[in-house]
Amino acid sequence: MKSIKSFISKVLCIQRLRVFLVVVLIITLVIALYSCDNIDNGGTNGENTTPPSSPPPTDDVSHIVDPDRSQFYGETLTIGTMSDFMLKPFASLYMKDNPGVTIEIIDYWQLLPDGLSSDEDILDLMSKINVELMAGSGPTLISSFFVDYRNPREAVYLADWFPVIKADPAFNEDDWFMNVFHASSVHGRLYSFPTMFTYYNVAVNSKVPGLWETLVGRSGITASELLDLHSQYAAGTELLLSSSFAMYWIMEYFIDSFMDFESGWVDFNNERFINLITHFKEIITKEHIDSWNYYDHERETFLSERFLFHIVSPSVPQYFIDFENGPIFHGHIPLTNENGDLYIGNWESYVLNANASPIEQALAWDFIKFITETENSSIFNMYLQPTNRDLFRSNADQLIVGIVSHLESEGWETRLSNEAAIQDAIKLMEYYGDKPMIMMSDVPRMIRFSIGTTLDLFYNDLITAERAAADIQNTVELMLMEMDILR
Repeated sequence: MKSIKSFISKVLCIQRLRVFLVVVLIITLVIALYSCDNIDNGGTNGENTTPPSSPPPTDDVSHIVDPDRSQFYGETLTIGTMSDFMLKPFASLYMKDNPGVTIEIIDYWQLLPDGLSSDEDILDLMSKINVELMAGSGPTLISSFFVDYRNPREAVYLADWFPVIKADPAFNEDDWFMNVFHASSVHGRLYSFPTMFTYYNVAVNSKVPGLWETLVGRSGITASELLDLHSQYAAGTELLLSSSFAMYWIMEYFIDSFMDFESGWVDFNNERFINLITHFKEIITKEHIDSWNYYDHERETFLSERFLFHIVSPSVPQYFIDFENGPIFHGHIPLTNENGDLYIGNWESYVLNANASPIEQALAWDFIKFITETENSSIFNMYLQPTNRDLFRSNADQLIVGIVSHLESEGWETRLSNEAAIQDAIKLMEYYGDKPMIMMSDVPRMIRFSIGTTLDLFYNDLITAERAAADIQNTVELMLMEMDILR
């Protein structure tokens, strides 16, 4: 009975997704027709008018980068975010430094049933936020997690950050990991300003004979190569690929093999995709594995008995450190595409409401700069890599020192002095931050959501692989048609 209810819920979710996209299309057309009608008829007062939901494009950002700061007094900056935990300390400090300014944080998780809720609830919330943007309202800054900025029908209501950072003399591109910004852009426009980013490195189980020797010195590795290595080295064992290996890898690392968002090419309904998701299902662990910010001998031993690889983000910097003895998992091979581009995801990133007033937009940019200043690093929670270099160096040094000290107490020893090893690790992380990059799941969020929902049905034995491939093909084609990408 539970499986039937789950199946019905997922099917209804897909139907709601399709209905939502159709509604968005209708509203967009109505707004466009309204705009044309007003212009053709000289507006209600005989003047050309544009409805507030359709902001005129402009490259003039002087009101943002060179505002009259006296106008900040009495203003309120509204920010819609995934959680107020990250921003509350910054908001308090900013309001203290800028009397008369109020920062109102909308914690979207608190608006969902039971906090972090289902994909269906998140979809509903995203649709409400999108309607607000289309109506010319909504927060000034919004976490990009809740805005499908890669969807061209939603991006039209967002401002482009690139003209802002290029026009602001205080923004020196040399001080930032700019490849993150370029990878995050859409058709040359930066709708989502990333304050942090993540990527993944592969550490290798040295207990598996010959595996580390095969990979030592590698400058990158693809997800497809990991699958091949698992087939080769795990044969006859119960070793799985990695604790983080899951169906979502299809969207993160394989989606470009089956669709191209810009051209509208879609090809999921084929034997290659069916075989891929079937293979995924066979080798995914159903065991929940906790994540930690460091892995001592006990934790590494636990992982080494189950997995070929340990795939970690910058939040686990110990694998960037050159230990002479101690670790079971060796190396820090970056996970890349076939061209060697580092797969990344941006985090704590924000879109700017194009319909916000000029002073609200200026206030938003001032706050973005404030939270990425090194002077405020003491309240910056580095669980991923900051896009600001100085902020990264300041926080990384503190984080890595603590981890080295802890592992040293357990008998681990760095090859060089601790200080030299720490600085080498920081340089290595900076090196990765300057690599050519590509976004994981570089398609609109609605497409990822739809594919994930269907793969979840397949993973839970509610539909066949063939049905999943056909459904994904049909649904993605429908979405691209609604976005005017596929005709």
